[in-house]
This record gives sequence, structure tokens and C-alpha cells, in this order.
Amino acid sequence: MKARTEKGFEIHPNVLVAEADLKPNEVQDFAEQLLEIRKAAGAFDLKMHLRLELEGRGKSPDQGIVAKLNELLAKISKALLFR
Repeated sequence: MKARTEKGFEIHPNVLVAEADLKPNEVQDFAEQLLEIRKAAGAFDLKMHLRLELEGRGKSPDQGIVAKLNELLAKISKALLFR
């Protein structure tokens, strides 16, 4: 039986989920630990879901900023774009 978390991820039996809102410096710390995290997971599949939010504080972000961010994000994954 599948269940959903409040953030929308599906929960499956025998699957553990760790989720948190991270600051940019914490993402950097995560990246530095990723090899060790992968090793510690052993033969188990380790999947990551990344969601970025760009808060305009009451106004839409300038399209030039969005374009620059998408250019940088595309270097990581073509699927990782602001829409």
C-alpha cells in the first residue's frame, strides 16, 4: 500500500525517506558527503528528489534571472529548470 507525505512524495513499504528544507550551504555540505552516503547505502537504491523554489517576495522574478538560473541548472540536468 502506498501513502503520500504532506510534500507529495509517495511512501512505499520498506522505503525510508529523509527530507528537509536546506539552505545553499547545507546543499554544499550534502554534496561533500554524497560519496560517503552512497557507500553507506551499500546495495540499496539511493534516490534523490530535488525541488528548488525562487521566491520573488511579492513579485515575479525577472526573466533574465530565470534564464541565467536555467542556464546554470541545465549544466546539472536538462530536467532541472524553472518553468
